[in-house]
Amino acid sequence: MFFEVRFFQLEESRIAQRALDVANKVSVPLSRSLWDYDEKTVLLVLETLMRDPDLVRVRIILPDDAGEFYPSSDLNADNFKLTDIDFIRVPLTYTVFDNDEILGHLEVGYTTERAFTDVWTRIFVDALIFLVILMTLGGGRSDCYQSSRGAPS
Repeated sequence: MFFEVRFFQLEESRIAQRALDVANKVSVPLSRSLWDYDEKTVLLVLETLMRDPDLVRVRIILPDDAGEFYPSSDLNADNFKLTDIDFIRVPLTYTVFDNDEILGHLEVGYTTERAFTDVWTRIFVDALIFLVILMTLGGGRSDCYQSSRGAPS
């Protein structure tokens, strides 16, 4: 059980780090596409991010409440409450004449639900194997006891 808890903690941190890495990697092309007003590319990148099973929500929030971009297929978020989702926000900046201009923020929501389900499945299988071993050992001991009691002298 201790190993499963440790596995879950490691998996949680791995998913969070991967979500941050993905957000950082796509921030540069997204910034360029936002600067060029290329809405088609922005939406394509966001929809591609949603193919990751651990990412459940992605959107770009524009500054000064100017709006937001989000993929048309945000189906993963429907299965989760907002409180079950952890969010990472990465600024989308574009450098113009040595001046960094913030074009918005990329918000990536991720969940560790899949890792949690994997851990519980492994615990269930481990418990089942342990139970089978106990039953096998207990059954063998019972047979030995019966055969020693029933043997005539």
